[in-house]
Amino acid sequence: MPTLLGLAGVPLTDHVSGVDLFPPDSFPNQRGIVARAAHAPRILAYRTPSWTLIDGPNPLELYDTRTDPFQRNNISFEHFERTACLRSLLELELSRPHSTPHPNRAILTRKEIDTLRGLGYVR
Repeated sequence: MPTLLGLAGVPLTDHVSGVDLFPPDSFPNQRGIVARAAHAPRILAYRTPSWTLIDGPNPLELYDTRTDPFQRNNISFEHFERTACLRSLLELELSRPHSTPHPNRAILTRKEIDTLRGLGYVR
């Protein structure tokens, strides 16, 4: 609960037990970014300025991008609470309604769509 209150910007009182898993300056006023693989298997990632969570066919992966920018050392088991919190934030982002396209949105040509498909961005 302290982590969620901290993310919402609500100051903690003495009546709240537990600790905020993110320092106040972890990612002020910024939601994490969700990334999805354009191909099978299903892989999702949730990225904040300090952390990357990867949820795919393997066990959850967590990387501290400040100390491990190349994401080589999975620390999800050492930081179970942070992993669970980021997983919950990923689920929250996935449950948000998708925005509707802007009415003045550009229409892609068949060639542009084929190019994006060739790059793996479109199926």
